[in-house]
This record gives sequence, C-alpha cells and structure tokens, in this order.
Amino acid sequence: MMKRGSNGSNRNNNNGWGGSSTSDKRHSIGSINKGYSAKQNSGSVGSAASILFAFSFIVIVAMGGATIHYRKMTDRFEHELAIMRGRTKSMARGHQSGHQSDLNLFHEMKGPAGDNDADDANNNNSITSQQMAQIRATKSKLQGQSSKWSTKATSADNSILALTTQIEHLKTHELNAYRTKMTALTDHLSQEKIVTQKFREEFISTHKKGESGIVPGGPGHALVQRREIERMESLDDYEDYVQRREDALWIKIDVLVAKFGKSSQRETEEWFGNGIHKAELDIEYPQYTVDLPPSSWPRIRGTFTFEMAPLDLMPIAVNLFLQQVHHKLWNGCSFVINAMHILQAGPHRYDESQSGKYDANVAALVQGFQSAKLDKMPFQEYNEKYPHDTHTVGFAGRPGGPDFYINKIDNSENHGPGGQSHHDLHEEADPCFGRLVGGMEILEELNKIPVDDKRGSLLLHSVVIMDSRVVIGGRPEEKERQEGNAGNENGNQQSQQPQGNGDGNNNDNPNAGGESARIENEQNNDQGSNRFEANRMPAMGPGRI
Repeated sequence: MMKRGSNGSNRNNNNGWGGSSTSDKRHSIGSINKGYSAKQNSGSVGSAASILFAFSFIVIVAMGGATIHYRKMTDRFEHELAIMRGRTKSMARGHQSGHQSDLNLFHEMKGPAGDNDADDANNNNSITSQQMAQIRATKSKLQGQSSKWSTKATSADNSILALTTQIEHLKTHELNAYRTKMTALTDHLSQEKIVTQKFREEFISTHKKGESGIVPGGPGHALVQRREIERMESLDDYEDYVQRREDALWIKIDVLVAKFGKSSQRETEEWFGNGIHKAELDIEYPQYTVDLPPSSWPRIRGTFTFEMAPLDLMPIAVNLFLQQVHHKLWNGCSFVINAMHILQAGPHRYDESQSGKYDANVAALVQGFQSAKLDKMPFQEYNEKYPHDTHTVGFAGRPGGPDFYINKIDNSENHGPGGQSHHDLHEEADPCFGRLVGGMEILEELNKIPVDDKRGSLLLHSVVIMDSRVVIGGRPEEKERQEGNAGNENGNQQSQQPQGNGDGNNNDNPNAGGESARIENEQNNDQGSNRFEANRMPAMGPGRI
C-alpha cells in the first residue's frame, strides 16, 4: 500500500512539473529516488522480523511436540513395565508395594496414560522442572529394578531347564539301573530271610534235643534257655544271646590262660631252677674276608647268648624255648633270613648243591619238634611290659613257633598288637620271650654276608646252629650234669668200701653192714641224679598238655 501511495504521489507530482526547470526536475527526481530507497530498506527490515518470528514460533511448537512425544513414550514404557511386573509378581511380592506407590505417584504427577495431544499441550505448562527430575529418578529406579528381576527370572529359567534335563536323564538312564538294583536287593533279602529262618529252626531244634552240648546247668537251665531261644524274633535278640555266650567263653579262656601260665612257670622252675634263665646257641658261619670271594671265606664259630624274659611276664614262651634248647632241637637248624629288621632261624637247611637255595621245613628237623610236642605256642602270649625292642627275641608265625627271630631294630609296632594285619586275628602280637646279651659282634659279621633281596633277604651262604644249651646259675647245663654224675660215682665208691663192725675192726663177712651200705648208696644216687633226671624225662612243656 505504501508503494501504491508513493506511485500516486509521483504521478501527481509529474503532472505539476511541466513548467519547472531542468535543475529543479533533477533535484526533485533525486529526492524521489532517496525516498524510494528509504522506503525500500524499511520493507526489508520488516520481512526479516517476520521470518525470525516465524522461526521462533516453529521452534517453540517443535519443543512442545517433543515434550508431548516424550510424555507419550514415558506412558508407553510405564504401561509395558506394569505388564512385566505382573508377570514377575510371584518373584517380587516383597517389592510390589514399593513399585505400586512409585507408579501411583508417577500417574498422579503425569495424569492417566492415553491423553490426547491437546490435553498434553494444555498440561505441558503445568509440569515443573522438579517434577521432571522426580519423573526421571523414578524411571531410572524402575529400570534398575526391572533389570534386576529380569536377570533373576532368566537365572530361574536356566535352573529350571537344568533340573528338567537332569530329571529326564534320571528317568531314562539311572532310574532303570536303580530299579534293577532294587529288584536284585529285594530278591537277595528274600533269600536271606529264608536262610535265616532255616538257621533259626535248626538252632532251636539243636538246643531242644541237647545235641550241641553247650547248654550247661542241668535240665532246668536248659529248659529256661530253650524257652528264651524260642521267644527270639529279631536279629538283635540272637546277637545278644551269642554275645552273652561269647563273654562267658572268654571268661573261661582267661581262666585257662592264667592256669596254663602258672603251670609253665612251675615247670620251668622245676627243670631249670629259679632266677635268670639263659640259653646259648653255637653257630658256624662264613667270616667276611676282604681279599677273598664269599665262597672262599673261612668258616668260624661263635656263640649267641640269650637272656630269657621274667617268668611272671612270659612263662609259656620262655618255657617252650628253654625246652627246645634243652632237647637239642635247634641243633642242625639254620639262620635263613637276614632282613633289615630281623634275623630269623628255623628248621631249614642250606642246600650245598645249589647256591642260595634252602630246604624249608626239613622233615627230620620238623619231626623232632613235633614228636617232642615243642613245635608251637598254644596261643599268642604277649605282655606289653616286654615289647619287641632292639635285640629282643620272638616267635614267628601263627601260632608262634618253631621259627624264632632276633629284632635288629625296634619292632614294637610291627610285631606288637595289630602290627601283623595279614593274619586272621590282626590284633594279636608275636610272643617276645628274651633278649640277645652276647654275640653282638657275630650279628655284625652276619650282616656282611650277601642276601637275595628278591626272595625275602635269604642268606646266600649257610649259617648253621651247631649246638645249644641252657645255662643254669651262670654255668652250662652239661657241666652241672657232669658234676652231678661225679657225685654219683663217689657215692657208689664209698658204698663199696668195707664197713667196720663198730669196734674199729673190719668185718671180713661180705654181708656185714651190707644193708646199711646199700641204703647209703641209694641215697647218694638219689641226691646226685635228682637234679638232672629231667634229661631223661619225656617232654612235658607248653603245647604238650
């Protein structure tokens, strides 16, 4: 409109310029041009302002639309979160009230989900920055809790899957195997019940007939026990009955052991006297020589001296060994094993035709022990006060004997109670009955003789027991016997001398004083022979009663 007004004025002015000069016209035209330029610049400024205003309006509208879109996205997220919480409600019962209060607070601040754009635009101005911060904090909290429970739900699903797989495996594989085992055990149990019933009937029948001979006390006692047996119903009843009988038998065994020990002690004292008892074994062995091979070593003799254990500790084993020595049963036997811990001897003989070979349990040697009934211990006698220390002597085997060994080291655990686990009664121990007190240097010499480690440390050269004897009162038994025999001869000579008639004259009558001489001679013979009558007595030691 401004342009139109300007153009009209120009036209009117042009109509009035007809009589004006040329300079005036030029001045007027210059003025018109300047005015037109000013008007033109004013129009350009107005257009820029309009554009700026339009741009600002667009920006404001866009921000409002972004806010509305953000609120819609938040509402949609809260809606999906509510659905997820419903699914995980069973795992989040403890946290449901907190979630619900947060959601209610959120809805109170933002209004119900699903409002139209116009309402969002109207309420947009009512949301303050503090409320927006609270919304964001609530959203972050809900996202964290949702992630946490989602992780737990995933873990629970994995556990369920693993358990399901394991259950299926048990059903298809192990369950059938368990059923088979259960069937086999059931059948075995049925068979055991049948066998148990047969044993029970046989047990009752035997006791009723009195065939077992183990029910003492006469008919009255037997009747009481039969009734007790017939009332037995469970295995515990039978075990209690057997245990009581076993206890009674052990009491009798203890009485017999004590009785046997006293008898052996008395027999040892009667045969070999009181005090300390010793035995000597003369052995022949190859002496180690540096410049010669073992087969050319000179053979020499030496003596092992053994001191017996106190009779009140080991009466049976001591008596057995002394009787074996007294009856020369060890003569001709050999030491065959020289291991790190023991040196063992027995009725064995080195085979000269084969180096390192032995004839074990030679019949002639074993028969000597057996015929004298001196081959075995009646039971495994042991006393904890006399353990298998270094250089002690013990019987080998179960029952012990006749082999014996010298402990080269402390074998208190190996040969004591429980040390011989390969035997049936592993709690038993080897009898320890003496100690090596003489011949230590011989033991060192024997350690130089080669052994066969592959065959139980057998000596590769013979070590033979040449002679054996019991030492009485510090003197060998043979010397004591010789002196006793000399006393007998003196008594006989005195009895053969002429006897006087009491008046100092000799009586030429051979019958004079004959009766008194005969009586004196018999008394001397008895005094000289009683101490060693045992040399001609049959063996009566342990293991023979």
